[in-house]
Amino acid sequence: MNNSSVSYLRKPLALFGVGLSLFAASAAFAQQAAATDDAKSEEALKLEKFTVTGSYLSAAAVEGALPVATYDAKELASTGATTLVDYLKTLPFSGGGGTIGSNFTNGGNGTTQIALRGLGGENTLVLMNGRRMTPSGTGSAVDLNAIPFSAIERIEVLKSGGSVIYGTDAVAGVINVILKKHATGGSASLYYGNTTSTDAAKRAGSFSIAGTADKLQFYVGAGWEKENGQFAPDRAYAIGGGHSGFGNPGRFFFTGAAQAALLAANSLTSAGSWTLDAGVNVAATAANFKPWVNTDPKTGGDRFPFENFTTMINPNQRYNVFANFEYEVLGERMKFFGDFNYADTHSEFQLAASPFSAAIPIPANNYWVQQIFGASATTVGLSYRFADFAPRLNVVDRSVLRLIGGFRGQLADKISYETSYNFSEENTSDKELNGVSQARLLANNASNTPADYNYFTRSYNPQVGTVPAGVPFNNPALIDLLRVDNNTGVNSKTQVIDFKITDNELYALPA
Repeated sequence: MNNSSVSYLRKPLALFGVGLSLFAASAAFAQQAAATDDAKSEEALKLEKFTVTGSYLSAAAVEGALPVATYDAKELASTGATTLVDYLKTLPFSGGGGTIGSNFTNGGNGTTQIALRGLGGENTLVLMNGRRMTPSGTGSAVDLNAIPFSAIERIEVLKSGGSVIYGTDAVAGVINVILKKHATGGSASLYYGNTTSTDAAKRAGSFSIAGTADKLQFYVGAGWEKENGQFAPDRAYAIGGGHSGFGNPGRFFFTGAAQAALLAANSLTSAGSWTLDAGVNVAATAANFKPWVNTDPKTGGDRFPFENFTTMINPNQRYNVFANFEYEVLGERMKFFGDFNYADTHSEFQLAASPFSAAIPIPANNYWVQQIFGASATTVGLSYRFADFAPRLNVVDRSVLRLIGGFRGQLADKISYETSYNFSEENTSDKELNGVSQARLLANNASNTPADYNYFTRSYNPQVGTVPAGVPFNNPALIDLLRVDNNTGVNSKTQVIDFKITDNELYALPA
């Protein structure tokens, strides 16, 4: 048994011996080649200093390990985009519900956001010149309107998650927008675009001046943009399917004696809900009602086409002013630098008039319920829309101020440092106009006087999209009493003091 074991190991040992022989031969060949190469002068390749987004390491070797995509100013200009989000949303790794442009309606807040890999804008970290920006409003996403598009030198996108370095707000990735610095001369640009039907004009302009003076480098510029709004009915492809059960005339749910009176007046044995009969603008008797039809108004149904009041492109206007400088205090040893950016945005979006839920019924002693049903009156459930009010309008004004100052330089040949103070502040005013005060409405519903709000009126014809003559049928003074405007103000501030030292080569191994 021992003999067989020795025999079994003999072949691998022999092969190992051959391997040693080959290794010795190749080592001898390498020594000869090295001796030959020593006679030749070796040329060193010097790399320019750069920093890769997603890492604090400045060594060139880290570049290949990070999935960073870079897009320069020429590529941005070639696409015809006029805003940062217009360009970013064309990239293959952006998308999902978190990508919001200027045409985002039905609940927008005037911001534009980008989402990488569909994970939401709050999960994509946006940096400007490698530094954090103040999140917009009460959320954690950055408003891209605050970044001057005409001043962008390049965009670096870290496509994989950067939470290890930047935190949980970088789960989807990092977008680092680098603004222009080292430039000379001036530039100006103008843009105008419009559609062949309806005025949806978009205008933009920008200018910049850059140069050097002794030890100073500076860059100053400004940009302006204005876009007209466009309603969904202006485009046939934007209409269809946008209708609701909360309508005008309303959808009513009767019970008891009132339901029996309606069935008798219409010669029916059953009906789930009711609305005003065709041609009736103000109901006076039970015969003025018909069963509510739960279909598209284009097919004769009674659903409400809210899309007729919705903006497809929100009117907006924005401008920004930006500047940066660098001054050599002690040459490469110490440089004083600063960044300034101010952006102001105004945007609006419109929605159909406020809906009112069946969860809050009309009391039986409401004056107009009594006028129609008298002793047969019962509590009336409803799905209703206050079309005699103006459409809901959101007006958002937002300003962003960002100031950065600090020192950077070289402590030694391969050791650099940077210290800075970063201050940014955002103020947002969000006005929600033409709402309905629920408290005032509930107090008004049961006065049992003509001052009660009359729900049994037609302020809009959903089948033909017109407003009847004589609207509003309710007293304008009552509408003004019930109307309410809300204004939400948000202030966000970010202050950061940082200091970092970078050593390109901490030490060298003996080999």
